[in-house]
Amino acid sequence: DQCEFRINLQVSTPDPARNCDRLKELLLGRHEFRRNEIDYRIVVENVQIEREGLGSYRGAQQLGLISENGYTIVIDIGGGTWLSRLIDAEGEVIDENVMDRGGSYELATAISFDRRLTNVLGTSADPGLIMDGFRNNHYYADTGQNWSEWLEEYLDPWYKGIFRTVKSQYTPFMPRVTRFLITGGSSHLIRDRLEGFKLFAVMPDPQFANVRGMLPGETQLSLAPDPELKVATHDDRF
Repeated sequence: DQCEFRINLQVSTPDPARNCDRLKELLLGRHEFRRNEIDYRIVVENVQIEREGLGSYRGAQQLGLISENGYTIVIDIGGGTWLSRLIDAEGEVIDENVMDRGGSYELATAISFDRRLTNVLGTSADPGLIMDGFRNNHYYADTGQNWSEWLEEYLDPWYKGIFRTVKSQYTPFMPRVTRFLITGGSSHLIRDRLEGFKLFAVMPDPQFANVRGMLPGETQLSLAPDPELKVATHDDRF
């Protein structure tokens, strides 16, 4: 069996200025591969590249999570990296910061050295398996070992360090910020800690929010789950 078609791609990357040319070089043109006993011949005719995090911003607009006034700070927390974008009411990025480290892998690495885990395992812990455990009730593979009881000791300094960096980066703009939008594949780790703060919204299904937000508006709404946003009666920013 054979399958042939032509496509246009819309992709995002943390740093388009650095990665745009290389991505287009790799993606444009003809690609042939075999999958599920089917030979594919695909021609990529066009590649549009945008900043990662903007898809989440547009998705949040569709869900009514973005104020019509003031600035929004998008914080996209991934596995290896995290980034922030300062976006004005017209949707223009006016400042940004892309960190090459500091994502949840850094949190996993810190946990991997804790003796409460390594002493029981009898060996060093694998940060990759801890990353898996972040989505499996904080269990280390199939060993039955769990770090949820002392996760807070590492989680608090990790995510508060991210927010301190954001606050430092955008200090002159902070009085005009009306929303902190938290997204990315690792943002589920801090969702509970941000509930009750009215300036903060965590995207529902955050690991797919950026991709979903790159779709047309009506398609976004048909695919998106209901947002889980709780509003508080106080205004603590950090």
